[in-house]
Amino acid sequence: MNMKLSITKAAELAGVSRTTLYNDINSGKLSYDIQGKKRKVIDVAELERVYGTLEQPENTESSKTVNPEQKLTTYTSMSSETELEVLKEKLSTLENERKREREKLVDEIEHLRNRLEKTDNERTRLTAVLTDQRAGQGADDKERNQKMENLEAIVLKLQKQNNQFLVREKARKKRVEKRRLEAENKKKRGFFRGLFGL
Repeated sequence: MNMKLSITKAAELAGVSRTTLYNDINSGKLSYDIQGKKRKVIDVAELERVYGTLEQPENTESSKTVNPEQKLTTYTSMSSETELEVLKEKLSTLENERKREREKLVDEIEHLRNRLEKTDNERTRLTAVLTDQRAGQGADDKERNQKMENLEAIVLKLQKQNNQFLVREKARKKRVEKRRLEAENKKKRGFFRGLFGL
């Protein structure tokens, strides 16, 4: 037969827990399909392949007399499962975003370091030139001093930009970490609601 079952129903028919089913899915032992709003479903044939003969469902008469509490528990479990999948996807998106931002910041820091290194080299070169010049060249000395002052101003500006950049990066890291912790807490709450039917 070619039927698609929810995780909860598949676990019941296979006679295993939902945790075991998820572990087998994550390890690649059990394959699944996506249906509707990213809801995982498992083919009956796939269940039989992995777990052997399945448990027979209860007779039709008794299945019709399921009380509302059982239906609510099943619905809650399915909702929690869907919510958990959404949270996992959001967490994955956050982690990818954090990785991209980290790579971008590393590039910017490297760029600033290169600029500072070039500035230091230029400053060293100008200092050597000034040292070698004769003391009698007043106009030239004044021009060189002006260049040195301009160069020092550039260095100070770059250092200030670098410090501001580091402060922004620290604040950004705090925000990202806060969002990550919130997503994980929400994920845990959704997991426990699905596990205990709360």
